[in-house]
Amino acid sequence: MVPLSPPGPEVLGDDSRGPEAQGAALQAINGYMESLIDERIADPGDDLFGRLAAGPLREGRISRAELVSLAIMLLMAGHDTNAKMITLGVGTLLDEPGAVTRIVSDESAAHAAVDELIRLHSIGDDDGFRVATADIAVGDAVIRAGEGIVPLARHANHDPAIFEAPERFDLDRNTNLHVGFGYGPHLCLGRPLARAVQAIAYRTLFAVIPTLRRVADEPRLIVTGW
Repeated sequence: MVPLSPPGPEVLGDDSRGPEAQGAALQAINGYMESLIDERIADPGDDLFGRLAAGPLREGRISRAELVSLAIMLLMAGHDTNAKMITLGVGTLLDEPGAVTRIVSDESAAHAAVDELIRLHSIGDDDGFRVATADIAVGDAVIRAGEGIVPLARHANHDPAIFEAPERFDLDRNTNLHVGFGYGPHLCLGRPLARAVQAIAYRTLFAVIPTLRRVADEPRLIVTGW
């Protein structure tokens, strides 16, 4: 199987690259995942996709195309989002030495930091398309029943009516009702795993490298995509 070129997921998640580059990246990822699934169909093995190929796919409960789509979703939603969130989280925590000390020494503080960082950065901003089922008043505007909506989680997660000083990192927010993982029937299935991965990453990084600092006074981090 041909290795997946590293820029693939990065280009797909970077709106600044343009639609042609993103389309080519999606085709590359799709081709890679098709090869991966075909390998698992021929020789299932004991990993996730091997078991899905030997079970639901062989039994006709899912199709090859659905299995390929699932693999792409797990790559983008399960790996890429965590990688970007950890990067942004570390960048924020470098300016919060008091919070870092608490995160390293207190597991509950690490989990609180994960939720606050997800609320603050809201990297999964585009929550897909929705259609209003009834007239909805939003501020001075009215969304009519049947009209399309593209909800942005960042706006909800930075609502000053819900979060005091929403642009500020606050490890001690009493109530953090963010929607960074979605809500209701759209709640992210991987939420517990993502929380655990990010908490472990922050605690381990700052415990192993307690002297970690920025190399410049001003951050030069450019955030694109999701």
